Amino acid sequence: MSSMDQTRVLSPEQNEMLCEVHNHGELILTILKSHLKHTEFSASKYKEQECYEELTRSKRAFNILKTFLTITK
Repeated sequence: MSSMDQTRVLSPEQNEMLCEVHNHGELILTILKSHLKHTEFSASKYKEQECYEELTRSKRAFNILKTFLTITK
């Protein structure tokens, strides 16, 4: 059987957690957006390397979660 024919099946617990993430996805994204705005402000105000690194991590986390929620809908 080739990998194209294989289907991954989630356990009931994983499926339930995925549903919960989808149910609260907008709230999670809103919280991440708020954090992202705060880190953007800090990066522009303090201009420190740590602030820019935090901004990069926050943007990456937001984009990963947004893409994940879109793909798994």
